[in-house]
Amino acid sequence: MGQLQSQHFQYGAIQSGIRLLILAVIAVVALTNLSGDRVASAAQVRLYDVLCAKVRVSGVTTVAAPYVHVRVMTANNLLNTLAEGTEKVLPAVGRSFDITVDFLEQAASTRFIIAVGEWDGSKYINPAVLYGQDCTAGPTVSLPAQPDQQFRSKTLGFTIQYPSQWTVQDQGDSVSFTSNEQIGSGPEPILYSVSASALPNPNGMSFEALANQSLPADLQATFTYIQRPVGAFTAYITEALPSQSGAVSAFLTRDGGRYVRLDLVPYDAQKPFPKQDDYRSLFEAMLNTFTME
Repeated sequence: MGQLQSQHFQYGAIQSGIRLLILAVIAVVALTNLSGDRVASAAQVRLYDVLCAKVRVSGVTTVAAPYVHVRVMTANNLLNTLAEGTEKVLPAVGRSFDITVDFLEQAASTRFIIAVGEWDGSKYINPAVLYGQDCTAGPTVSLPAQPDQQFRSKTLGFTIQYPSQWTVQDQGDSVSFTSNEQIGSGPEPILYSVSASALPNPNGMSFEALANQSLPADLQATFTYIQRPVGAFTAYITEALPSQSGAVSAFLTRDGGRYVRLDLVPYDAQKPFPKQDDYRSLFEAMLNTFTME
């Protein structure tokens, strides 16, 4: 009996040792590049801003690939993925990318592991470049208002929260939420708004094909977007669709069968409008309340 107990103890110790060894290997791989040096021949990262609720990564590709993918994890638990972002790029070497992912606020100085690499749609083509850095608290954002009022569209089949001070116009097949804040003086002050409309997809087209179908060829060639989860839904976010005053658009879907499109206007990433960052943050807050029926 004592011999059986001894063998059982030795077997348990071996299992524990194997588990520890696997965790150690994962940690070594992930933490090899905490200084920020490249560890593999994958995407070259030129800059990345690491805040405790947002990470921005930009750079250029080093191999031809249809996408670049970013994954943010915590260093103390590499299975804890805070957020992922995917951007479509032209499949060629040297293509620029700029990806920002948002997630729930983490404690200041939390160490992140950031994986960046070319992506084929399901996996990294080469081993991802790994970075480790402690996050820094971002500046306190003073939102123009809080999304505190629930709205439900029976026609479009979704619910969302918006600032109760805003004006809502429900036209059945489209809805607009307009800010109560006029920015600037003169005959045409800036007035931000969020509009919602439906985008059915009965033929099961990919998002890229669906969004591109009405664009001219030159815009199709440069169309880019970021894919990320929003609650139980998938969001495709782009600034590449034509709009009179510029827009950032989010297409949300449960399974790709139909989409709800939300647009924030005006918006210009190159020459931002006054208080644009505030309203972009409010737009993100509204997206986080979105549900689809």
